[in-house]
Amino acid sequence: MLIQALRGERFWISRYIHLHNVLETTFSQDMKKNLLVIERNTRDSLANLLTAEGHSICLAETAGAGLEALKRHKITHAVVLNALSMRTNGDRTCAALRKAAPNTFLY
Repeated sequence: MLIQALRGERFWISRYIHLHNVLETTFSQDMKKNLLVIERNTRDSLANLLTAEGHSICLAETAGAGLEALKRHKITHAVVLNALSMRTNGDRTCAALRKAAPNTFLY
């Protein structure tokens, strides 16, 4: 299922496996996680996998949209960011996300 869902998107296959392990070890396994996925290209595929696992997902295509989503939605567990796909500098994006949600895990 994982390979079919991400259709050759090698970057996200390894990231998804690692993210899944981090979520399971960091948070209670029976807890529904509220996640924000910021990515330009493969976010729908990743969101489908995470939703199938029972997580609540908010999607954003840009860093600015991700910051707005943090303000509008209750993202309590993690932000998944593919900084390489953003036009904005990754360090600046991470700093802004940490400032907006200091207690949220940034992945």
